[in-house]
This record gives sequence, C-alpha cells and structure tokens, in this order.
Amino acid sequence: MSVATAATSTKRQIRSSLRQWRGDLDEELLPLFRDFVTDALGRLRGSFLAHHHAKQVLELLENAFRITLVRDREAVKVEMAVAPSKGVLILCNMNDQPFLVDTIRLFLRKADADYWGGFSMVFSATRDEQGRLVGVGAEDGTYESLVLAEADGGSLVADLEASAEALHTNLSLARAMVQDFRAMARVVDRFIDKLEVRADRHPEHSDRWVETAAFLKWLLRENFVFMGVDSGEDPLGIQRIPSPCYGTPEGDWPPPHPPKTVQVRKSRVESPVHRAGRIDEVLVRLESTSGEV
Repeated sequence: MSVATAATSTKRQIRSSLRQWRGDLDEELLPLFRDFVTDALGRLRGSFLAHHHAKQVLELLENAFRITLVRDREAVKVEMAVAPSKGVLILCNMNDQPFLVDTIRLFLRKADADYWGGFSMVFSATRDEQGRLVGVGAEDGTYESLVLAEADGGSLVADLEASAEALHTNLSLARAMVQDFRAMARVVDRFIDKLEVRADRHPEHSDRWVETAAFLKWLLRENFVFMGVDSGEDPLGIQRIPSPCYGTPEGDWPPPHPPKTVQVRKSRVESPVHRAGRIDEVLVRLESTSGEV
C-alpha cells in the first residue's frame, strides 16, 4: 500500500471514530477537540498518518491538544514525557515563526536522541483573556505552531524535566532572534550611518570607514543570520536571554585585518538554534576619528 493510500485510509478511520472518541478528556472539551482534529487532518503529512493507525493518531493528537489548552500570548510551552510504547514524546506550542523544527531536531541530535517521526503544523487559535483555547480554525485567530516529535530517549531520559527546560531555553533563544530581527538590523544600519558620516567628515581616513560600512552592508544582505547584537544599549536577540550563548568582547581575538576595525572569531559555544556549528562572533570597534581604533 502506498503512503498516500495508507494516509487516506487512516484519515477515513479517524473521521469515522472521532464522534465516539472520549479519550481522557472532560466532556466539555470534546467539541473543541473534534474541531482541533478536523483542522489538523488537513495539515498533517501523509507519512505521519501512514505510519500510525487511527487510534494512535487520535491519542497523539489528544496529547498535542492538551498542551494548547492554556498558553499566555508570548509563552513557549514545552513538555517531554516517556512515550506509551517506547522512546520519548516531545511537544511544543508557541507563536508561529521560523527555526522551530530545526532547533528541536538540533537539540535531539546533541542529546543522541534519534528523531523517529512526528508532525509540525500551524493552526489558527482563538484564545480568551486568560489564554484559554476557545476556538480553532477561525480566520481572525492567531497563528501558532504545534510540534510533536517522537524520538529515542538518548540522554534525555536521565532527567526529562531538565531536558524540557533546556529545550525551552533554546526555543526562547530562537524566538528572541526572530522577534528582534528588525531591531538588530536597525542597530547595524545606524552604525553604518555613523561610519559614513565619519568618512565624509574625515576624508583622510575615509577608506577604513567606507570599507567597514561595506562589510556591515554585506552582512545585512542575508549573508549572515543575526542571532544577537549588543551595541552598549539594550541587548537584542540571544543577548537579552541569560544562557551559555551570551557573547562578550572579552577573551582572545585573532588580529584584525586592515583597516583594523573588525575582528571575527568562532565562539566556544555551539549554536542551539537552526544549524549545528560554533557561533560566529563579530566585533566592530569605532573609537576615534584620528585613525586609531
């Protein structure tokens, strides 16, 4: 049986049994759960449906539904538990944004927890003032991401609570990156303006300022994923969240190339967001107009 055929068969069985499904939900939640499942069936990929029978899908969707029931507007919710059959079940609910699935998969790889399957879907949620879910699928709702991952236990099972907190921190860093992206770009733009003003006012040293401004413009043209910026004012991105990723100018830096305004090094810390690899740190200095940096 093909994946498409198996997925269609599973959907048909779910729709047939949904009206009678009770699970462990309170009676008053059942209509909302049915709306949730109906909406989800249009978003779940065929591979997930093909590899789970209808009862398993409904059980997993009930778990996913529970994490969405109450959530503050900006909250990141993460839950981690031993799965009913084997391995670990990871659930995440937060406002929709980039980097979520990549960050979760990266976290699992670092924990030696092989990813087996699951789903990631975006749905429209309507919540009351207390953050309670009261509707699903409305056009005027807020788009939220819901991720369910099935994985090997790896090092996660040693302390599921601590593992969930660590993943929560990583997802909070991803959220800060996305929320502050425009603000970080504006800070860099303002620094470019300062460099160009200095180049105009001090033509004898204009080359260094112009070259540095050109480098920063190159970074802004999507050649660099800005994770955090600290210009001495309010820190932005990952710089505003206490974590091992917090960067400082202290420590050893490779000697700068001419015009000696920019230094680049690899952080000692692996990126917890989006892609594996050590974080690139860029230090730009602007101290005097005499040519000394």
